[in-house]
Amino acid sequence: MNNKLNKGGFTLIELLVVVLIIGILSSIALPQYTKAVEKARAAEAMAWLNNFVTAQSVFYMARGEFSKTLDELDIGMPDTNTMKNFSIGTYTAKSGTITLSRKDSPSMSYDLKVIMAHDNNDDKITTKRECTGTAAICKAITNGRSCSGNETAWCYGTAAAS
Repeated sequence: MNNKLNKGGFTLIELLVVVLIIGILSSIALPQYTKAVEKARAAEAMAWLNNFVTAQSVFYMARGEFSKTLDELDIGMPDTNTMKNFSIGTYTAKSGTITLSRKDSPSMSYDLKVIMAHDNNDDKITTKRECTGTAAICKAITNGRSCSGNETAWCYGTAAAS
C-alpha cells in the first residue's frame, strides 16, 4: 500500500525561485559589465588622444603654432581598422582642439575632447581633457572626476572657462 509518487524531480516553485535569482543577479551584473566594456573601449581612444597631446606639444614647440592638419603630426592616424568604436568628430587647428565621438552606440553616445591652449603670459601649453555625453558612462570612464575648469586628468561634464 505504500505508493511512491515522489521521483526526485524539482517542483515548480523551486524552478521559479532559481529563475528569479538568476534574473536578479543578471539585472545587477549586466550594467556593470556594460560599463567595464565601455571603459575598455574608451581607453583605446584616450591613449590615442594622449599621443595627440604629446605630438601637438612637440609640434607647437618646434613651430610656434598648433598643426593645421592632423597629418602634420608625428602620430599614426586612427582609421576604421585601428579604432573601431570612435570617429574623429572635429579638429580645430587654431586652438589645438580635437574630439573623438563614440559611434555605433546611440544609448552610449559621448565625445572625448582634448582642448589645448597656449598661455602667452607664462608661455605654457594647458591641456583639458573631458568627456561629454551620457553622464553615467562619462562618470565611469573618468573615474568620477567632474570638470572644474583646470583639470589635467580626464573629467566629465563641460569644463568651466578658465
